Amino acid sequence: MSEEMINVYQTWINSLASANTIHKYTSSVTLFSNMVFKKKPTELSEFDLVHLRYSDVLNKFVTPLKEND
Repeated sequence: MSEEMINVYQTWINSLASANTIHKYTSSVTLFSNMVFKKKPTELSEFDLVHLRYSDVLNKFVTPLKEND
């Protein structure tokens, strides 16, 4: 992840109001990143985000979560 992307991620985390919110949001983002990109959030690149497709989100994240319910 470029330093700029690391700064964006850290700025986002720092903008969250409470420890509970930080924990829940970072857990969700980590799960999403792992399932969709097979990477940690801090390993994502601008290329990964720019080339993210709606179908990837549905097929790699939404559908598997629904199937596990």
